[in-house]
Amino acid sequence: MYDRVGGLPALPRREDLAFVTNVRSSGFKVRHAPEVIVEVSARLSGRAAGGMADCLKQWVKATQAGDPHLVEAPTAILERARRRRLLRTLGDCDAASLATAAMRLSILPADLHDSFGQLLSPQELVERFAPEAPDAIATVPVRAAIDELDGLIRRFGGASRAA
Repeated sequence: MYDRVGGLPALPRREDLAFVTNVRSSGFKVRHAPEVIVEVSARLSGRAAGGMADCLKQWVKATQAGDPHLVEAPTAILERARRRRLLRTLGDCDAASLATAAMRLSILPADLHDSFGQLLSPQELVERFAPEAPDAIATVPVRAAIDELDGLIRRFGGASRAA
């Protein structure tokens, strides 16, 4: 898989995120194993601008200023998950349903196809039109986001379904 996607991209930062995008776009699945524990350094002087050290510095600065830690709104995450789920189903649609789904997603139907007129794979559609959002705008205090997530889980009856 590593070789098939061209290995780790030679980027100054976020090469890991670009690698995961390439893996998914190529049709491979990425599994987040719950038993895996990741430990990172708490250093505030990092190698990559915009990396973990810079993030930690921002958190420390916010805490010292008494500012809340902000995260992406749970409703935005839910909407992205729903969009991803819909994009994964487009391969089974007839032309009329495909056009309707494209309009619902605010995508031109032609943009769902490659240069040869073939519908992009579900993985390519997701990565192109509903990618992960590591730089999503953080607007909600983390405590409020947790409360909102708890409410969403209760609303859905605790059911979990992969988006």
